[in-house]
Amino acid sequence: MTGRTAGVARVCPIEELPPGTMRGVLVDGRPVLVANVEGTLRAVDRICTHAEVDLAGGWLRAGTVTCPAHGSEFDLATGEALSPPAYDPLAVHRAFLQDGWVHVEIRSEEREGGKSLWTQRP
Repeated sequence: MTGRTAGVARVCPIEELPPGTMRGVLVDGRPVLVANVEGTLRAVDRICTHAEVDLAGGWLRAGTVTCPAHGSEFDLATGEALSPPAYDPLAVHRAFLQDGWVHVEIRSEEREGGKSLWTQRP
């Protein structure tokens, strides 16, 4: 994290997150995965809900991230676990571009089951 104002963390310049890439960042000590999915920024919790593996080491494709340990897939727009062995969703956070920087906003009010109020629909 490189900057923070009014509950929003500035995480990286957009040049460091071109379409089709993702990176792990920390926002207030919370591991977050930020991805550029065909020009749409997405942010979810970075740790797999099944085996507590860092998803930043996984694979990004077609709006999903695949866990490098056991192959669980998660939808980056909704956080939904799409394939076992994971069943619980990832929390979803607001990601946006401002002044050439990618920003992430974490909401403290999260729904039961890990989904954030920031769940983004495609």
